[in-house]
Amino acid sequence: MTVHIVKKGESLWKISKFYGLTVDRLASYNQLVGREAQYIRIGQKIKIPEFKTDPDTSLDIRFIGLNFKEFTPKKATLSFDDKQVVFEEKDFKDGWLIGVEIHDFAKGLKIEIFNLENEPEKIFETKSLPIGKKKLTVQSRTKQYRGDVVLKKSSGEVSETDIKSEVKNTSKATETSPVQTVESPTLAIDKPNAEVGSGSSVSNTDTPASAPQSSVKIDTQPQEGQVRTDDGVSTQYMAALLTDENLLLNSKNDAAYRQFIIAAAKAHGFTPQTLSAVINAEAAKKDGMWNAKSFNAESNAAGLTQFLASTWPEITNNPKSLANKKNKKSLDSRFDPEISIDAAALYARNNLDSLKKAGINIDSLGPEDLAKVAYLSHHEGFTGASAIIKGTPNPKRNYKKVLITQLGSKNKGKADEIIARAGGDNFKGYRLWLTGYVDKMIDVSNFMIKDVDKVKPKIKTMDQIIAILNGAPVPAPVPKAAAIKVTPPPTPNNDASKISSAGWSEPLDEMKLRTKGGLASPLSATFGMVRDGGAKPHQGIDLEAKPGTKVRAVAHGHITVVDNRATTGTYGNTIILSVNINDLPEKQKQAFISQAPAGKTVAHFFFAHLSTFEVEKNEVSFVEPGTVIGTTGCTGTTAVGMSTIERGAHLHFEVRYEPGIFAGGLNFRINPKDFINCKYPDGFRP
Repeated sequence: MTVHIVKKGESLWKISKFYGLTVDRLASYNQLVGREAQYIRIGQKIKIPEFKTDPDTSLDIRFIGLNFKEFTPKKATLSFDDKQVVFEEKDFKDGWLIGVEIHDFAKGLKIEIFNLENEPEKIFETKSLPIGKKKLTVQSRTKQYRGDVVLKKSSGEVSETDIKSEVKNTSKATETSPVQTVESPTLAIDKPNAEVGSGSSVSNTDTPASAPQSSVKIDTQPQEGQVRTDDGVSTQYMAALLTDENLLLNSKNDAAYRQFIIAAAKAHGFTPQTLSAVINAEAAKKDGMWNAKSFNAESNAAGLTQFLASTWPEITNNPKSLANKKNKKSLDSRFDPEISIDAAALYARNNLDSLKKAGINIDSLGPEDLAKVAYLSHHEGFTGASAIIKGTPNPKRNYKKVLITQLGSKNKGKADEIIARAGGDNFKGYRLWLTGYVDKMIDVSNFMIKDVDKVKPKIKTMDQIIAILNGAPVPAPVPKAAAIKVTPPPTPNNDASKISSAGWSEPLDEMKLRTKGGLASPLSATFGMVRDGGAKPHQGIDLEAKPGTKVRAVAHGHITVVDNRATTGTYGNTIILSVNINDLPEKQKQAFISQAPAGKTVAHFFFAHLSTFEVEKNEVSFVEPGTVIGTTGCTGTTAVGMSTIERGAHLHFEVRYEPGIFAGGLNFRINPKDFINCKYPDGFRP
């Protein structure tokens, strides 16, 4: 790993440019937020990431042991991006392995840790990962590992035999498979309105955490007809494993929903594990339990399986639905878990039947793979799912827009990268993301008590399932373009202080001093004790601008204040841009140093009387010079009639060495005239 030692005159922006990175990439990689990014210190160590681009997935990982308590393994091996990386106990921070960067989500992740015999053992594996910053909790309830024990000090160390004995005595009578959970409180994706099935709000906080303590009896009676799958394994065999008795739910969900899941699965031709996997992918989570009372005010999706109000009548009017049989058809019945679970099962069955009628060979799939198609159709609706499976895009659907919506508007760049990976085709890019997403969200083996090893290896990826449904060979993974590695220029001693400063942009495209609207003279629009014959201060400079004129960031920095006071306060709608002075061109940097007290290193640029905001307060991401941050207006004191240039419409612009809006007189302020290039009236110079 490359580590850069901060030198005098450097800023995070200069260091990022030196290594060919974006400053956001460098700040995120070093977990520098707000002031931490602005106030880097001489001698501070800045880690340089291996790749220039943001990863598909950034994971914070922790481990939960046999006693359900967090532990730090002595050593863990992570396999991703076609490489293996070894992490040791010293690499963990407060029990977490922070910021593991994975650049190809479609290649998945495998985690091995060392057992009591000091041998590597797989504890987690997934074929695909969600995109974005996520938290991963890896939990095992089958055995203990190095680090998952407390060695007691007495006359000597506790022996390995003693530890094994203790493990044996404290283990559950029923061994279960390792359980992995991905925690993502921010991953609440509102589906687009078009072709989304139930319009569900998705959270991937998987929760299976406890198994029944009694012995397990496996029902050998098949639940579905015997059909030979492509790998020679019959669905009868699989169904004999995916039984009611072999259904694993955590204790809260088991007590509240088990009977409803089993009944709905039997009523509509699913295994209970299939239905549980779909529900788990759809349901909001609260304290480790599926939340039957959840409601999304933006989409109007409600209940355990998040049905839209527009979709609900279609289900409840179906004679096969429990809602119809019990005459519970109102929108409020979405909050009834028994009704909602049955509705989800019927909706999935209807979609699968529609796919079958459209010529898609659903019967070729075993129940372990049918769950993924059921969720795909729940996510996309019949029409959308059919398009994905057949590879025929809907010409009326903007797939790039849908992908950006799913990833979140802040991840637009990641959407572009995925589309580029798919050859620049928007539909193929969305399909690439969606198939990986389904693989991550649906795994029936997470809901099995026993025989996981017999089912999990048979579960196919969504791409493989689509190939089978189309009668085609199983496809190879879509290759990702090689990530661009960081190659710093051969500057002696890695001195980034010599990098030229960031650019400068005037706040307005046309820079003219305000001269109209009741001013005694042009001097009254400048900085200092210039009003009422020198008795009253003016704290910045007024630049002529009709309402609606674009206002631009003057330099590279953070938006630290977005203050909405259109009808109250002196300044009205206001933005403050905070900039490290080492990121200012030399002219502006020296103007600041010459007027600010010694030791001040951040300039705060102040834009007032705005009408609209084009940015939000964000002390994590930087804005570049020239970025449109808002538009001029007549708010605050200018609200009284200053609606045109003739009436005095303007942008009030200040420079300060302390942040904050309220400060009397000329306190904390610097004359802006040496920062900007302004056109003054003939014969006038401030």
